[in-house]
Parts: sequence; structure tokens; C-alpha cells
Amino acid sequence: MTTGQRILFNALASYGRTMFAMVLGLFSSRWVLASLGVVDYGLMAVVGSLIVFISFLNGISSTACARFFALSIGRKDADETNWWFNTALSIHVVLPIILIIIGFPIGEWAIDNFLSIPPDRLDTARWVFRFSLIAMFFNMFSTPFLAMYTAKQDIVELSVWGMSITLANFVFVFWLTTYQGDAWLIYSAATVGISVLFCIAQVLRAKHIFSECTINFNRWYNRKYITEVFSYAGWTLLGGLGWMFYNQGISIVLNKFFPPVHYKSVNASYSVGGALAGYTKTLSNALMNAFLPEIVSLEGKGDRLGVLTQVFRASRLSFTIIAVFVVPLMVETDFVLKAWLKTPPEFASMFCRTFLFCFLLSRLIGGFDSAICATGKIKWYQITMSFFSFSSVFVVALVIYFGGGVSGVCYTILVFEIINVIGGIFFCHKLVGLSIHSWFDLVFKKAFFSLVVSTVVAILVETSMTQDTTLVHLLKCAILFVSTGFICWYVVIEKNERKQLMSVVIKIKDKLIN
Repeated sequence: MTTGQRILFNALASYGRTMFAMVLGLFSSRWVLASLGVVDYGLMAVVGSLIVFISFLNGISSTACARFFALSIGRKDADETNWWFNTALSIHVVLPIILIIIGFPIGEWAIDNFLSIPPDRLDTARWVFRFSLIAMFFNMFSTPFLAMYTAKQDIVELSVWGMSITLANFVFVFWLTTYQGDAWLIYSAATVGISVLFCIAQVLRAKHIFSECTINFNRWYNRKYITEVFSYAGWTLLGGLGWMFYNQGISIVLNKFFPPVHYKSVNASYSVGGALAGYTKTLSNALMNAFLPEIVSLEGKGDRLGVLTQVFRASRLSFTIIAVFVVPLMVETDFVLKAWLKTPPEFASMFCRTFLFCFLLSRLIGGFDSAICATGKIKWYQITMSFFSFSSVFVVALVIYFGGGVSGVCYTILVFEIINVIGGIFFCHKLVGLSIHSWFDLVFKKAFFSLVVSTVVAILVETSMTQDTTLVHLLKCAILFVSTGFICWYVVIEKNERKQLMSVVIKIKDKLIN
């Protein structure tokens, strides 16, 4: 199997996992909202934002682990990979303990004194926060083991694990609809329990199949490796904190300006809009997970041309995958939300469309972040991008303060997404050697033209099919899904990429038949 075919095979495995999660997630999210109620559902996101400030480190450290693992794998040095693994494991044992010691009192104080939480839900909020800390510890401990799956490009098995976790949560949430007690409390406890059990299982499996995951305490402290990890992870952390502050900070700002006691729908709308858009985002993340180890391995070999080739391919494929979902959802947002939640919060549609469009814009530079981070020269990239992310939350607060309301928040989010795209292009040009002219010709023009044609088709469909029935809405979604996919397939995806995709599909079909 060629490199391109392997990446596409891994991408299809990730998409299978993601589609499975999306289908079950659409049902389970509706059940969670019905079981918890609008107030608790909104509070769940707010209280969760406290642990996100800590657990987001897990994503940062995971990226750092995968990078160093993939670089050594690219050099074909298994002993070096084991050194990196043991260094990462020592960090991921000590770091979560420190974070819990620091984060526990801060979180408890914030719940009691800062967040707007109804008095009768304070006890439950405290326990939800404590459960989240437990999940955070086990997730961080398992990070080096899971990063090895990614670095080794064993995406298929990782996808199977992900589908199993999704199924376990789905079964539990279905049972939750019959529960008569404190649904928020039992939901948090059970989801954490499921997460911990699967973390342990994946760790044991990784130790069994990857020789590089052999634990050697003599390699737990290596000053050179630890310095490199923290140097890289430190700047990545700054950028990650900026993104997380942007995402969760807006949730907290909305909570402060629109307390759920008086404005029940605002926080829930933000959560619902983000959740629906998040299902689409996971599709792109699945693709990036397939491309990331190859991009880093190519950087480890010094093949910068190969890196840029994969970056352009990632941008085209991720834009296509997202567009075929975003276009129908943008047109039929109200119908989808009503079918999903029956009675969606008031502003959910507005937030959902904003997030979807912003995420579609971000796919124009899909893979840029991976390529920039693979170089290791990320100091000013992370400083600049995190500055804009931090600034966005304060701008949102000012917009609300001066009467901009929910619509003003959405416009602010859109403006800062455009700034992020421009920043990504600039730094990929400076650090990776990206030709902006080549990107414009090979990605932007193709994506823009396909989006214009898809929009025209959407307008024609919307104006010619005006009946407000479930069958008509479903038919419109199907038409837009197929038409957008057809347009992107022949406009955005290049001929050789179409051939590789088809060959991978044929191989999978042959394996299933035989």
C-alpha cells in the first residue's frame, strides 16, 4: 500500500468511527437534554469549562508526544522512540497530580463564588467537577500510550476503541431517560467511569502490541528530552490555552451576562450550537489524525516538499468532507435542530450556523497547523495566534456590554476566525515555505468556486421546494449533500487523489467480501 493509500485508508477508518459517533450522538444528545433539562444542560457546559482549562493540557501534551514519537519513527530509531515514550510517561504521571492539587481548590471556589449556579444545584456542580478531575487524571496518564497509536498510524484500531466508547455511552444515555433521580450527577459519574475503564484497556493493549511502550524507569528522567518536550509543549500550551480560552471563555462570558436563572436559553443555545457544529468538526479532525503522523515523519526525514504536498491534500480533502455536511446543515439548521431536540433553545440556530461557517473557513488551511508544529519553530506562531484568541473573549464581552447581544457575539466569532485563517497562511509561508500563490491556485480558488456553485444549487432547491413537511426537508438535505459532494469531488479533489480514493475503497470492499 502506498503512502497516499495508507493515509486515505486511515482517514476512511476515522470517518467510519466519526460517522458512527455522529449518528449515535445526535440521539444521545437529545436524550441528555431531555433528561437534564435546559438549566442543567447549560450548567454542564459552564462547569465543564472549569475542567477544560486543565484537561486541555491533555490535548497539548498528546500533540507533543505524537510529534516526537513520529519524528523518531521517521528516522527508524525504535530505541529513541522508547526514550521519548518513557520521558512522556513520567511527565504524564507527575503533571496531572500537580494540576489536581492546584485546580481542585480553584474550581471549588469558582463554583461557590464566581459562576452563576442556582443554589439547589451547587452540590451537584461540585461533584461533577470532582468527577471531571478523576477523568482528567486517567486521560492524561494514558496520553503517551494513545499517542503511540497515532504515531504508528494504527488508526484502524484506535477507531475501533473510539466506536466502543461511543456505544457504551449511548447505551447508558438511553437508560438515563428512565432515571428519576439527579440525572446530571449520575450522568457525570457514569461517563467518567466509562472513560476510565476504556483508558485502562487501551493502555494495556498498547503495552502488548507496541514494543516502544515498554516502561523503563531508568529512562524516566532525561534532562535533554524533558527540556525539548517542555520547550515545544510550552509554546504549544500557550496557543492551546488561547484557543481554549476563546472557546470556553465565551461560554463563561455568556453565563455572566445572561445568568441561566433569568436567561435559560442563551447558555443552552451556545452549547447546542457548538455540539451540532462539533459533530462536523470531528470529521475534519479524523482526517487530520490520518495526515498528522505522515507530515511529522516527512519533516523528520527532511522532506519539506513532501510535507507541503500532504498539507495541500489535507486542505482539499478536509474542505470537501466538511462542505458536504455544512451546506445542507446551513440551509436546514432549523429543521435539523427541531428533529434532533424537538424544542431547541432560542438562539441555537444562530450559533450553529456561525460555528459551521467558521469551521468551513478554517478548512481552507487544514493541515497548516500540523506542518508548522512539525518544524518545532512555533514560538511566534503560538504567541501571535494566542494573542488574538485571548483578545476575542474580551471583545465579545465588550460587544455584549455595549448592547450587541447574541448576534454581535456571532459576528465577533466570525471576524476572529478570518483573522485565524490569515495568520495560519502567513506563518506557514514563513516557517514551512508555503507558496501563497500555489495555495491560492490549488486550494482557495477550487474551494471558493465549488462553494459558490453549491450555494447557487442550495438557493434553487430552497426556492423550488417550499413545502414544510419532513419528507421535503429530508429530500432537500439529501439533494444538497449529493450535489455538494459531486461538485467538490470534481472541482476540489485532484484527479490522482480521486484515483487513490477509489482504489482504497475497492481494496476495502474486496477485504469485506473475501
